[in-house]
Amino acid sequence: MHYLQAMGKIKQGLIYPFYLFSGPEKFLQEKVLQEIHLCLQQKEGKTFFLERLEGAKLSLPELMQDMRQTTIFSGGRLLWIQDPPYFSAKKRTAQTGKKKKAARQDKPAGEEELLAFSQEEEVSDLVVVFAVSGVDRRKKLVKTIEAGGRLVEFPLLRGAALKKWVRDELSLEKKQIEEEALAELLERVGENLQLLQRELDKMVTYLGKEKMVTRSLVEHLVPESSQGNI
Repeated sequence: MHYLQAMGKIKQGLIYPFYLFSGPEKFLQEKVLQEIHLCLQQKEGKTFFLERLEGAKLSLPELMQDMRQTTIFSGGRLLWIQDPPYFSAKKRTAQTGKKKKAARQDKPAGEEELLAFSQEEEVSDLVVVFAVSGVDRRKKLVKTIEAGGRLVEFPLLRGAALKKWVRDELSLEKKQIEEEALAELLERVGENLQLLQRELDKMVTYLGKEKMVTRSLVEHLVPESSQGNI
């Protein structure tokens, strides 16, 4: 599922207890996470506490034990787990054929429990979001998550997709941008969404009640940077 589809469902109040974010665009992953957090507060009528965990430091059994714990406060938990190894291909090692076959047959401890949780439909007091750069679609775990519509893709935005993102961000502020201004903006800033967001916020503030971002405005407010050409 593309991140725009996921964002649309979340804004409509459809939130799952489990998500697997995959792709290199970390800025958009963070934005969707914040949207989930906001909608949980509004929909569920209670406070959800955002907790960030480093997946590389947690084995799957340790993670499942942590997920079973309840918050000490009268609210829910939104767990953000960055770069866990459970969804990517394992590094190959020099093994005999028998060892390789045994390794394929052995399921990692905690995987069945995670699979069961990934298919739950209703949010109670726990929402878990995994964020990785890429997944191994050969894994049963990943196949099940994708089939359930819980795998959300975050590709890098380039070309027409990047231009659409800029226009959409400005539209949220009831602003528009000329085509020449958009080309100049991308020439100066490049494809880094975090830097683009910062410059868009600056231009929106400068415009006030004015509606149109012009090329002259971009040239006036946005510094030329070597980062735009990298």
